[in-house]
Amino acid sequence: MRRKIVTCLLLVIVFGLLLVACSPSDGALSGEATKKAAPSSQQSETKTHYGYVFTLNPNTLKINSIYPYTQNQKVTSALKKYKSLYKKEPEYTFVLENNKQKDSVSFSPETVSIVEDFQNKENRLVSYDRVSKENIFVYLTRTSPLNLNKDVIITIKNKENRVISKNTYSNKITTKLITPKEPSNEEIYFNSLCPNLQEVFQGHNRFGDQRINLIFVGHGYNRDSSGQLEFVSHLSQLIDKEGIGFTPPAQDTDSSTPTTAKTVGYNMAGIMTHGLFGEWPFIGNSNLFNFWYEDMPAPRIVMPFEEEEAPPLCETRPASDYTCSFPNTFVANIINTPCQGNARFEGQSYVSLPLPATETEIASSVRTFVHEMGHSIGSLKDEYVAPIYGDWPGDPNCASSVEEMNAWGWDPAGKIYGGCSYVENNFRPTRYSIMNGEMEDNDFDYINEAHLCAVLAEKTGKFGFPCGDGGKFWTFKEDYS
Repeated sequence: MRRKIVTCLLLVIVFGLLLVACSPSDGALSGEATKKAAPSSQQSETKTHYGYVFTLNPNTLKINSIYPYTQNQKVTSALKKYKSLYKKEPEYTFVLENNKQKDSVSFSPETVSIVEDFQNKENRLVSYDRVSKENIFVYLTRTSPLNLNKDVIITIKNKENRVISKNTYSNKITTKLITPKEPSNEEIYFNSLCPNLQEVFQGHNRFGDQRINLIFVGHGYNRDSSGQLEFVSHLSQLIDKEGIGFTPPAQDTDSSTPTTAKTVGYNMAGIMTHGLFGEWPFIGNSNLFNFWYEDMPAPRIVMPFEEEEAPPLCETRPASDYTCSFPNTFVANIINTPCQGNARFEGQSYVSLPLPATETEIASSVRTFVHEMGHSIGSLKDEYVAPIYGDWPGDPNCASSVEEMNAWGWDPAGKIYGGCSYVENNFRPTRYSIMNGEMEDNDFDYINEAHLCAVLAEKTGKFGFPCGDGGKFWTFKEDYS
């Protein structure tokens, strides 16, 4: 299987849009023949910017809460340059005025829902739909903090630049909306919005550190002899916190495993399998995440599917969904039945993990989980062909033309690969990535890695390894040898 050889000579700036030269250091990256966790880079002393996550009511677009955080100035600059690659008309513009300073950012009240079937040798798209967001989070960064002695004016404009909403929040109202008031209060606020959670790794989670929260919810699982929900023992394989992975036996069969427990995915027998944090750019960045699981059994309820003999959708009915409106939070639903995985961009994901199962079947679910996280956390497009479901190109990883590829900063020395976002006429940045298929141990690959670096930076306000070091952002070229 093709593996990237990552060396200092192959570093190329995508985030900063500048090519740089570098010399080896203690933090330089060695080859990826065996993936290993890497330490987080130290943050350079620099000016602090002030970020705010505005949670909007999806129906009225009024502010429900304001979550404050801080951000490295160099992260702000790198994100601005990176986002300038993708020139598109904003669906909505959020404008904030306070203390004679005006700031604006674009957002969308809708997201994408993708349902896929991984049962065959190739991925199969089942549906692609635009749906309303359950929670609208608007991230806005300022050079100075909000002046709570002054009014805050929020104006929302549509893509025609017409004002559709304008509200003035007095200093008293704004003060009430800011939650938590202090980082030390974050635990209380989080627990009120996201109840019944336990740590996946005891002692790992931290409050007040601007982390991303990844919550696992199991559907249809019983408790084992120790009293723990059955799926919890497999979360370490899905997460792969240390990046070491596991290899199922080449001949992995278990006659005691009922055929109904077979997962919907590829046969990974004998193949080194990595979970999410065994893939760049998540390697070494577990310190940017809190890992939780819901300790309350949820019913095994799946939506019916029209196609005869097809597995049902993994997405559960709304009555059984776990909701958490805390910013920077992603819910991964793990389903104890064969079903078709699905995810929403910036939203919940659903993955089949029927138990009991062989190591090979577990590995299949692990790779599907990594793929769905690409959708959920990264809003990455699928990189395969399924033409009957339409043509949905878009940044960062499915270009509709060579001109668009060049404008987006794709490696000019790279090959051109046709077939992305369901039609042959679109282009993908690499031949095989995890967004193309879970077969073997495909990576996210360089364009998707760069975009995920941007997402991690925006959510946490920090550089993650290997996304940046002292303000330099980079990603890796493809290995064309």
